Amino acid sequence: MPWKLSVGDYYLSKLTEHQAQGDIYDSVKFVYATEIEEGWEASGIRKMAVNPMEGVWGGLLISHTCAFVAQPPGTSGYSHPFRLVAPVWPIGLLAEKLTDREIDNLREHDPYLGYMYLPADGGIVMEESAALLYRPALVTESALSNESRHGRLTEGAMRVLQMKLTETFTGLRVKRDQFQPDMSDSWNDYPQTGES
Repeated sequence: MPWKLSVGDYYLSKLTEHQAQGDIYDSVKFVYATEIEEGWEASGIRKMAVNPMEGVWGGLLISHTCAFVAQPPGTSGYSHPFRLVAPVWPIGLLAEKLTDREIDNLREHDPYLGYMYLPADGGIVMEESAALLYRPALVTESALSNESRHGRLTEGAMRVLQMKLTETFTGLRVKRDQFQPDMSDSWNDYPQTGES
């Protein structure tokens, strides 16, 4: 489902009091519990970026906020320390894995399952990039420092993220306007359980 947001419609610089889905980090250490077999190659016409497996890249928090924020609403803290974070690779690194035509499609329409295009804005995202939604890492809260958290997605971009996560992990095609992302920015205005 092609779509296009203008660069100014992607990011918010105001940070929340708590970690939240859609937070953007500039340096997260990605480590995976398993390794890819030596010599493994993708089959078919869809070639997803798999190497390098580990490194320090930008990250996009993709865990749903309600799943880790303490309950009941208004309670400060977290119910557990685990978060799913998708690596954010600069387009230059992806260009080594994808064709020029695929990169152009990503920029113009962002149609690919498993990727979310993130344009450079000169502040929150310095280089034109893409979140690799299909290969998140499980990290702990302590791996996501406030010093490396530079911003978060806008409500419109959060709708796109939630649409793409649904497509990537369930195969369901849902229109982005059907999502109601939580945009609360403090412990006290977090929605009641079941509202998020």
